[in-house]
Amino acid sequence: EDLNNGVKVYVYKPSVLKDKSCLLYIHGGGWYFLSAFAYNPAMSWMAHYLQMVVVSVEYKLAPEHPFPEPLLDCYSALQWVYNHAADLDIDEDKIFIAGDSAGGNLSTALCLLHQDRKGAPIGEDELTRSPLKGQVLIYPALQLYEIDGGSKFYNSNFFPDSNTVRTLFSWYILGDDTLGKIGLGKSEFDKVPRFWETAGNVLVDKPLPSFRRLERYTGDGISSLGNSYIFPLHDTDLKGFIPTLIITATADTLRDDGYFMEQYLKMFKVPVKLLEFEDVHGFFSDVTGSTNAIKAVEAMEKWIREN
Repeated sequence: EDLNNGVKVYVYKPSVLKDKSCLLYIHGGGWYFLSAFAYNPAMSWMAHYLQMVVVSVEYKLAPEHPFPEPLLDCYSALQWVYNHAADLDIDEDKIFIAGDSAGGNLSTALCLLHQDRKGAPIGEDELTRSPLKGQVLIYPALQLYEIDGGSKFYNSNFFPDSNTVRTLFSWYILGDDTLGKIGLGKSEFDKVPRFWETAGNVLVDKPLPSFRRLERYTGDGISSLGNSYIFPLHDTDLKGFIPTLIITATADTLRDDGYFMEQYLKMFKVPVKLLEFEDVHGFFSDVTGSTNAIKAVEAMEKWIREN
């Protein structure tokens, strides 16, 4: 269905519904390629297996449509789900969010935005919504501080490499490769909150406070580094965040982003579970042919029912 702002949603409703839960899914592709339409087989199969309504959002892509457009598109899709809960035969108290890779980034940012606005549509602060039930992050891209170390180093032979991650973030933030070309060294990050230091109670010298802002960035994009709507793991306070299931792959440069998110949420006493599969980035989208993808969906089903 086409929304009035050019956003499209695909609805997958199986013949048998286990309950009135709904999953809003945000596809991956580095904010730059792939589409909800390309995920059609995976979403159809997943709705059938989960026995719940799945809604997939066709958000606009970078670099033509940089931040915050993709995030606002996802927020519009979430509002559409709330507004059509009766038509979809779902309970608006049982809405889950999920996404893979860049979709995992948008999923977390969407949940933060929903939390900050209490679910109110943009420009309608007086209208609040039910809290989200939980989210599923599948090898998400959540930070840019540790870009050359950890899994970005020892998994550097796998896609996406650190240069690709930096470039895709730059296209998403600025609409061009400025952020990727200038490189990001220690000096640019000295005042950015480091989640692992916060988690270890190590004080960052005069850190910039993290912030959540829906603004278009220009210039070199350095000022975006503290924006948690872009880099959720640069946030300094995730208290009260929703229950989260994180799925990672061992042979993936983004593996540590999921691991760090698990540790960070634990620090704030947020219910979180991490599952790791011996596989590569992108395995989840092949749910009709990958054994690990099927196992991941089975784990999702169990976790959703428990929450």
